[in-house]
Amino acid sequence: MPLSPNGKVAHLYISPAGSTRRAGRFICSLLEDEVYEILDFDLARYRGREEEARKGMEQADLLLVGSPVYAGHILRPLRQFLGSAPRGKGKPALAYVCYGAVSKGGSLWHLARTMDGLGYRVLGLAEVIGEHSMMFRAGEPLGRGRPDEGDREVLRDWIERVKPRLNQQGDGSMDYSVVRPPGAMGRILDATIFTPGFMRLMWPPKRYRRERCIDCGSCKKACPVGRLDRLPAIDRKVKCLYCYSCVRACGQGAFDAPMWTTHSAIRLFSRVLGRGERQSTRFYA
Repeated sequence: MPLSPNGKVAHLYISPAGSTRRAGRFICSLLEDEVYEILDFDLARYRGREEEARKGMEQADLLLVGSPVYAGHILRPLRQFLGSAPRGKGKPALAYVCYGAVSKGGSLWHLARTMDGLGYRVLGLAEVIGEHSMMFRAGEPLGRGRPDEGDREVLRDWIERVKPRLNQQGDGSMDYSVVRPPGAMGRILDATIFTPGFMRLMWPPKRYRRERCIDCGSCKKACPVGRLDRLPAIDRKVKCLYCYSCVRACGQGAFDAPMWTTHSAIRLFSRVLGRGERQSTRFYA
């Protein structure tokens, strides 16, 4: 379906730390310059209202999907939502991921493949550097101040590149194999070692000290999966993402974690994986 001059863009994303939201809304501002109406769906804020997001996808002429990268993968709530999302019926789509200057892994490839499987024509992909979400207590976190103006300039070039194709009927998605983890070993590591489930074993343990909680509601608002909606009890049936948004949000120290224990390991991973990856904001179209 070609975009009309007043077409609608459904922006579907999740962003516990905020970098993905900032990158996505900048992309949306570029599309708004073309007089497109933006339908913004932050899945963390649409918990319990997923049907609204599905209807927005059906109404939109273009789909824009974004996710942060956790251990080389897109975030679980987004993956689960897309598993029951409406079919694209040949509509164009763009996708982006935001990662903390370590590794994007296979996240962008998985996202593109999912959208292609839903029947969308994936016309462009982008990977954006953001501040590493687990280094908010580090003096010099990886990706500090990102995405910055240089990153935004790359995203401007991306939208200028794909814009003419948004109004054209096409045969299918772009060749997104360019963002697949290279080599058999890379794909094995992507499927086994560099996964949120495995890497979580090395992430800082969180603790909740009920006596410090003043029930201000900050952590409840920050939790993207609703695990803390019933404080002082924690809903153990809801799987924690280990995004540490509760630790960031709590001014009383009721939620805490020794974040410093991972800083050296994160910097080491960045150096090692950086030898095989271009750790920069870039696009594919």
